[in-house]
Amino acid sequence: STTYNRFTDVGMQIIPEHVKSVVDAIKAFTKPETLGKGNEWMCDGCKKKVVATKQITISAPPAVLVLHLKRFNVVHEDNTFNKLEKPIAFDTNLLLPCSHPKRNVPYELFGVVVHHGNSTINGHYTALVRSANGQWLKMDDEIVSHITAQLVLKQQAYILLYRQTGSTPKLSVSISDRPSSSSS
Repeated sequence: STTYNRFTDVGMQIIPEHVKSVVDAIKAFTKPETLGKGNEWMCDGCKKKVVATKQITISAPPAVLVLHLKRFNVVHEDNTFNKLEKPIAFDTNLLLPCSHPKRNVPYELFGVVVHHGNSTINGHYTALVRSANGQWLKMDDEIVSHITAQLVLKQQAYILLYRQTGSTPKLSVSISDRPSSSSS
């Protein structure tokens, strides 16, 4: 049986040792999983629990793809979350495997959210945004500064925002050295 669900973001585990990049995380997310002993699937036809294979695929790729790298892990003793400081490689371009029809859909990175701190209890978020002219900007509260693409790609991303190549969503940001004037 096939179930179609709309999604706004894709939450991907980065804990497995083999996950070293966003591409690895997508492969792990879409890898077929056997539902076997203790986790059988209830068959609608025969009304029995049976061994089955489950796989998540993307059939209708979104114009904007939001990838959430699950950087917080529950520590079961006290039910708190610790941050995973594991580096996960990502690039400015991404080919997203889609299932119907089978193809790779090209995406371009336009935003990165970074969490600074070591837990969900404390920390700070910054956003790195690619402007319409292709330059990268770092948004840190009210401070906006330029950042190189090379530095963007070295960040420990928490959320990655990609736009489908050829789609229209763009962000326009302008920076002025002068304070804005207010009208009375």
